[in-house]
Amino acid sequence: MKQLADGVWQVRGYRGQVPDLINEYVIKDVLIDAGTRHSGKRILRELKGHQINAKLIRERQPSNPVQWAFLNLFIGPGHRVDRTLREGDEIAGFKALDVPGHSAGHVAFWRESDGVLICGEVLANMDQLTGLPGLHEPKPYLTPDPKRNRESARRLAALEPRLVLFGHGRPVHDTRKFVDFVESLPED
Repeated sequence: MKQLADGVWQVRGYRGQVPDLINEYVIKDVLIDAGTRHSGKRILRELKGHQINAKLIRERQPSNPVQWAFLNLFIGPGHRVDRTLREGDEIAGFKALDVPGHSAGHVAFWRESDGVLICGEVLANMDQLTGLPGLHEPKPYLTPDPKRNRESARRLAALEPRLVLFGHGRPVHDTRKFVDFVESLPED
């Protein structure tokens, strides 16, 4: 585990050749993003963190062959959810933000006191297919509503975070880089 900010640690979720391909974060005693079917048991054993309901993720993604292959390779069986999160709920010092688009019910976590944002998969800081670094929107075949996802990205950029943590890719410490990228997205 690597500490990224006060009370925030990154757990390497995928032990393959591409670092930061799939990230998990721990804030205090809460696991954010359960990773893949291959990392879940390891993480839960190490951290005793919360689990997500992978069945809901599977049901809320677009239906196409690439999505089917991705979900069958990486997403495992569903797990019990301790509680449903709603906009504004406090989780280990972070505020839950409703940021749909990449998936229904997608949330981000914001800590205003030090500007830390865990944006999940609203954006990525790498191309998940090539592993090349750089800010990207999620792949369209894994995002049922790209327009709404861009609206969510704009909402997050307006916060002007000092540290942005992604589901895919390395953290971004450059507020301007993050905000400029979001401002360059199509308006639809």
